[in-house]
Amino acid sequence: MTTEFEKLFSWGGTPQAQCGCGRVHYASGGDFMEEGELAGLEAKHKEKPDRYIPTTDDSVGITDVFGVTHVWNCPCHWAEQMERHLWSRRREIIAYYQARTQRELKEANENAAALAGVSNGRDEGRAGSA
Repeated sequence: MTTEFEKLFSWGGTPQAQCGCGRVHYASGGDFMEEGELAGLEAKHKEKPDRYIPTTDDSVGITDVFGVTHVWNCPCHWAEQMERHLWSRRREIIAYYQARTQRELKEANENAAALAGVSNGRDEGRAGSA
């Protein structure tokens, strides 16, 4: 994932998180878990090392995309996949932004024209108001 793409997301941290792919990530280096919680996760990691993934950091990096939690550096590589998809569709995305911006600007201009000369009553009676 490029630095530019990473900056699109609002990242946070938590002692434990489940990625949208189903993997559970947990901070083995922090002290923010309830008593016995870390030991339980480590036991699950021994049983299913591909499903329960420890990090030596004191928190797990997470972001929410379309209501789904995604974990930083998860083996599913969701961010890299999303970035590749968006980059491969950049021409279509740019065309969408151009068309949407033109439509929004046209509507804003129409609204401004419709409101030209309409007073909201705030300026009436003020000294120096036009």
